[in-house]
Amino acid sequence: GWYLHEGFHLQTRRRMTKESKSTDFACQCGHCPGEGLNEGFMQKALQLLSISGESSLTITSGRRCEAYNSSLTGSAPKSRHIPGLALDISTPTLPLRAKLIDAAHKAGLRGIGVGKTFIHVDERERLTMWTYQ
Repeated sequence: GWYLHEGFHLQTRRRMTKESKSTDFACQCGHCPGEGLNEGFMQKALQLLSISGESSLTITSGRRCEAYNSSLTGSAPKSRHIPGLALDISTPTLPLRAKLIDAAHKAGLRGIGVGKTFIHVDERERLTMWTYQ
């Protein structure tokens, strides 16, 4: 279904399961070719799922083309979503947020942003954590 992300744009929720493919999380703009996530990053995302013990996760944002990314309020101009190295995951409860932050770290995901209703995970060289207002 559709929902309003904290950036105030309509987006589609997609489920990640152990059977998910990188192309399941392609850009949602409807105009670009819709490339999927980077394959190496996708493997780490699937590790996060496995380590967390959850059967599925709700993904609110995956790969984005530059045009779609720039249309989103508050998005970084050089967002790791653009090359397919980031996911936003819905986390409606604090215990789920905590579990997924731990799982992301164990899966080797070094960029972790924490919002009130989601976490952002990405691949980068140095461990970096932040919060969204």
